Amino acid sequence: MSLNLGEVFVEPGFEAVDNVDGIITARVEVKGDFNSSRPGKYELFYSVEDKAGNRSTTFKRTLLVSELDRTPPKLELLGSEVVTMTEDGIYNEPGYRAMDNKDGNLTAEVLAEGELNSSLPGTYELFYSVRDNAGNISDLLKRKIIVEEKDRMAPQIVLFGPATIMISLGDDYMEPGFYATDNQDGDLTSSVQIASDLNTSAVGQYELIYSVQDSTGNPSANIKRTIIVKEKIAEKDETPPMLILLGDINITLFLEEPFVEPGFNATDNKDGNISSSVVIQGSVDSMKVGKYELSYSVTDKAGNGSEILVRTITITERPKPVDNVPPRIELVGGEVLQIIAGSIFAEPGYTATDDVDGNITSKVKIQGAVDSMTPGKTGIDPWPLLRKCSSSQEDYTLRLVIHGRSSGVIPHCFSNLVDAVQAHRRAPVVLDVLTSADRPPASSHPTWLVPLLLLPGTHVCEDVPAIRSRLRREGCRVTALPFLGSWPRWWDLVLTDLTMERSDTPSVLVHHPMRPGIADRFLNVLSRRLLQPLVAFDQFPAFHRDHPQRVPYPLALAPNRMSEALQDSDSMDTLLERTRLRKGLIDLLVALP
Repeated sequence: MSLNLGEVFVEPGFEAVDNVDGIITARVEVKGDFNSSRPGKYELFYSVEDKAGNRSTTFKRTLLVSELDRTPPKLELLGSEVVTMTEDGIYNEPGYRAMDNKDGNLTAEVLAEGELNSSLPGTYELFYSVRDNAGNISDLLKRKIIVEEKDRMAPQIVLFGPATIMISLGDDYMEPGFYATDNQDGDLTSSVQIASDLNTSAVGQYELIYSVQDSTGNPSANIKRTIIVKEKIAEKDETPPMLILLGDINITLFLEEPFVEPGFNATDNKDGNISSSVVIQGSVDSMKVGKYELSYSVTDKAGNGSEILVRTITITERPKPVDNVPPRIELVGGEVLQIIAGSIFAEPGYTATDDVDGNITSKVKIQGAVDSMTPGKTGIDPWPLLRKCSSSQEDYTLRLVIHGRSSGVIPHCFSNLVDAVQAHRRAPVVLDVLTSADRPPASSHPTWLVPLLLLPGTHVCEDVPAIRSRLRREGCRVTALPFLGSWPRWWDLVLTDLTMERSDTPSVLVHHPMRPGIADRFLNVLSRRLLQPLVAFDQFPAFHRDHPQRVPYPLALAPNRMSEALQDSDSMDTLLERTRLRKGLIDLLVALP
C-alpha cells in the first residue's frame, strides 16, 4: 500500500472468525512500526487468539511512504508546429506524446483546445496540455494551423492549328495539337479530355470539345474545333518518298569489327513515316577485307519509288601498333586569312595525311573560334575558364542535352548538328534526349554536359542536375556547363542574325510560357539585350492582333509545336534552321576543350 509523505494511514480493515467463538475481530492484535512523516517501508503484522488459546496465522501488510509528486508530466508535439491546409480540407492531427515520472504514459489524457474553421482561410492556434494524478500540469504547447484559400482559377486551353478543319471522306483525322496550363499545376496538356461524335465515314460537320480540370477541381472553359467531312476528290499520288541515311555514307571498319547499321529515315507525303518499309540490298562480310556496298530504297503505297542511296563499307586490316611518324596537315588558303567584319567565316579547308593511315582529314580537330563582329585578329578562345579548370589530357566527350519531341523523336537539325561537331572532335558527341526513355550510357572519357536549352525552366533546374548525378554514380567524370541561354556569345549571334536578316521588318520574340520568378527576370534582361519585345506563346494571338506588322521570331532551337503553330503568322525559321546561328553554335561546341 502506498502513501504520500505526511498522509494519515486509514486502516482498510480486517475480519476474524472462529469455528466456536464466531466473530472475534475485536480480539485481533496489530503490531508493527509506522511513521508517515518519514519516507520508507513499514510492516504491520495481524494475528488473533480464540478463547481456547488457539492462535491464527500471522498476516503482514506493507506500507510504502514516499515523497509527494511535484514533477509535472512532459508533453511533446509530433510533426510540425505549423501545419498548412487548404480551405474546406480535413485537418489531420500530427499527434503528441505525454509521459509522467509516476503515472507513465498519459497521451490519452492530453487536452487539446482551440478554434479551427477549415472553411474560412486564416491562421488558427490549438493549445495542448495534460495533468497527472498528482495534479501537476505540463507546459502549454501550441500548434499553428494555416488555412490557405482554395485555388478557384480555371485552367486555360490553347488550340494549335485552325479552329475549322476540312478532311475528305474516309481519311483519318490528324489532331493539330493543343496546350493547357494552370496557375498552380502548370502544364496540364496530358490531362485534356476531348469529347466528340466525329465520324470520318459520313459527310457532315462535327465538333471536338476540349476540356480539362486542375487538381483543385476547377474546370476550364469548353474549347471547340469544327471538323467538316466532305466528299473525297480523287488525287493521284505521284510524289516519291524521301529517304535519308543517318550516319556516314562511307564507313571504314577493321577486320572482324562488326558492322552496325547507323539507320535511316523514310517519309512520304501521303503515307507518313515508312522507315519500316525500307529495303536494303547487299551484305557486309566483316571477316574478309574488301569494299562492300549496301543499297537502300523504299516504295510508297502508290508505287512511287525513292532515290536509291548507297552506303559503302570498307573492311581493312588493322594498322600495325607501332607508328612514330606524326601526320601532316596542309591548310588551304594559307595560315593568315582576312575577312570582312560581320561576315560569316567559312573554313577554306585542309588536308591531313599519315604514312600509315593515309588520308585522315576527317579526324582533324579544330580549336579556337572566330569573332567576325570585331575587326582585328582572329582566334578568340570562348572557353578560357574551362581550359583552366581542365587538367586532364584526354579528349572530352560532348553530351548534348536537348528536349526532343514526343516519344524521343530527334529533329533533323539536331542529328546533323552532332555530325558536324563530331567531324572535328576525337571523343564521341552524343545526344541525351529528355523526352526519350532510352538514354545513352556514361562515357569512359571525361565529359562536358552541355544543356542546349534556352530558358531557365524545370529542365535546367531539375533534369540536368539529375543527369549529372546519374552519370557520376555510373563512374563518369562529368562537368555540367551552364545552359545555352546563359552563353553571352550565343545571344550575340542571335542579335546579329536579327539585325542582318530582318533589318527592315519589326520582330517579336516568342517563347514557351514559364512560371513566374527567375524566368521573368531572365526574359526581361534578354529582351533588352536583343532589342526586341518578348511575348509568351499563349499570349501571342492577342499581341498579334494589336501588332500585325511584327513577324514572330520563335525562341526554339528546332521545330516544335510552338514553331509549327506560328507558321500561319509567317514566322521566321527556328534557330538551328538558320545558317548563321547553326554555324555559330557549331563553332562554339567545336572550341570546347
